[in-house]
Amino acid sequence: MDQVTLTYQNLIEQCEKGDTRAQLSFYEQHYKPVFTTCLRIVGNKVEAEDVMQETFITAFSKLSSLESEEKATGWLCTIARNKALNYIQRERKSWVDLKDHDEPVHDTKYEEVDVAYIHKGIKLLPEGYRLIMNLYLFEGMNHEQIGSSLGISASTSRSQYARAKQKLKQIIEQHYD
Repeated sequence: MDQVTLTYQNLIEQCEKGDTRAQLSFYEQHYKPVFTTCLRIVGNKVEAEDVMQETFITAFSKLSSLESEEKATGWLCTIARNKALNYIQRERKSWVDLKDHDEPVHDTKYEEVDVAYIHKGIKLLPEGYRLIMNLYLFEGMNHEQIGSSLGISASTSRSQYARAKQKLKQIIEQHYD
């Protein structure tokens, strides 16, 4: 591969052939959202980098299933989410079933909290709470999907989410009031 600008399709073809420069180019175009997805789920930079690496290894072996350039980032983030969830199941603690907390929590004191505080607070949550909150809020998964992915019941996911919201309120009160 020389200095000639490749079309995206040519880039994919070169990646499939194992051209490391093409693979590096593909990686450089897409690593930021993939890393963000991994980090949000595993919560640790080093572990997120490992999961991201696994994501790209898998992606390079399945590039033929990529439908278009426009779908590449979403396709990669889906692979990353699945890899991160598998990592969590393989490496992390087991879940404890808790009673369901279906009551909506409404507190006007928190209606105008700066989004930056929320993101910082989520990072301070215990691992299980942080994981479920990120999957629900940022990955768009419902409690049935979260439960299935983590090997827990949907009601456990709901109760963990409710407890995570309560804990997040406490964190915001302690650190940002």
